[in-house]
Formats: sequence, structure tokens, C-alpha cells
Amino acid sequence: MEIEEVSVELPDYSLNTSEGVFPTPFFHQIKKGPNGSLWTFLYKHYIKPDGKISDYGASWFHKSIDNGKTWEYVSRVPYEFNTEKDPGASKRYGFAESDMCFIDEKRAFALHRTTDGTGIGPLYITWTNDCGVTWTKPEYFDDRGVWPQTITLDNGIILAGYGRSGLCIRHDYDGDWFERSAVVEPGEYQRETCSYCALMPTGADTAIIVYSDFNYPDSDGTPRKSIMVRKIFTEV
Repeated sequence: MEIEEVSVELPDYSLNTSEGVFPTPFFHQIKKGPNGSLWTFLYKHYIKPDGKISDYGASWFHKSIDNGKTWEYVSRVPYEFNTEKDPGASKRYGFAESDMCFIDEKRAFALHRTTDGTGIGPLYITWTNDCGVTWTKPEYFDDRGVWPQTITLDNGIILAGYGRSGLCIRHDYDGDWFERSAVVEPGEYQRETCSYCALMPTGADTAIIVYSDFNYPDSDGTPRKSIMVRKIFTEV
């Protein structure tokens, strides 16, 4: 094993304690982008032009074109909320656990979590037409969503997995998002699944989803916490 230091641009990044802990910056996932690029995401407060710390956490986007040796800061999306959809929005941390999905070499969208210690919050969606440099105003996407995961299949269908409560799949085709479908039916809060998942294409029209099910019966019929893998078939 070889340990290697990398360079990361963090303009106006702020550090803060949380519940008595002083966390260091980290990337919570890395995804492939166009032309061999790698993309990764942070969620954190930042120093505003007036020198004050932002009131809410923002989604940060970084890109590497040298296999992760250097990470270029591309942009961030400040937290903006809809109080009609989320009356308690002003009390939240802000955006967290963002995910990004490319449609082509320039166009992509991102989903942003808002669920936090104040309760279940909506997912928001933003779009970029210039490879993440600028983003549209955040818009309401669904009434829940932690750790959103997104992929584009070769047949043009986009899949998004998210939940809490429960776990669902929602798909888009030709610019239209369809109603979500339950993978794990919503139940008692965090008693049915952690609502985190992973998605991976397995063909032009298929994918697999990996997730937890807290009540999958063993050979004796006793509910057990289990890691599940299911195949998804799509049709245009």
C-alpha cells in the first residue's frame, strides 16, 4: 500500500465542531464524469464575501482530471428552501449528501438531502448546462431522501434511489420524472431500512440496486438485518 498526498482546492471553506467533534474535510463519494474526469462532493458552510459564515451548509463540487491527484474546486450550491413544502426549512443544517448525474458532456443534475436532526426533509434538484460551473435555483424534488444515488442507462433512462422512510426508485425518461416505486415499503422510522443504497448499470437497460432490509426472514422466519441486491429492468 502506498500513501499519497493530494491537492484539494477549498476556497472560503469553514471548519466547525458538531456535537463536540471537530471533523476534518472528506469526500463521501467519487463518481466518473465525462472525458475521464472524476467528481466528488462535500457539504459544508463557507465564508461569504462579507467575511461572515454562511447560515447553512452548501453542496460543493470538485473535479479531478489526473485520477485524483489534484482536485479542482468547481462550484457550490447554497441552501435555498421552499417553506410551503417544508415549514421547518429555516431550522435545518442546509444541503447534505449531494449526488451528481451527467446527461451528456455538459448537462447534469444534482440531488441534495435536507433530512437532519430536525426531522425528515425534502430532496431538492438543481441543473447545470456548463459541466457544474453554474447551477439552477434549487427546486423541490420529493418529500424525502437521504444519500440519493443516480445513474444514466444507455437506453436514456435515469434512475434515482433514495428514501427514509422506506427506500424507493424513481426514473426519468426524455425529461419526465415518473412516480417513485417502493423497493422497501415505508415503515417505522429507520426500523425497516437505513434507506441508503448503491446503483450500478449492468447493461443498456438494466441495473442493480444494493440496499439494507432490516426485516428479511432467515431460514427460521426470524427477521434479520440483511444486505440485499436486486436487478432492475427498464423498457423504453
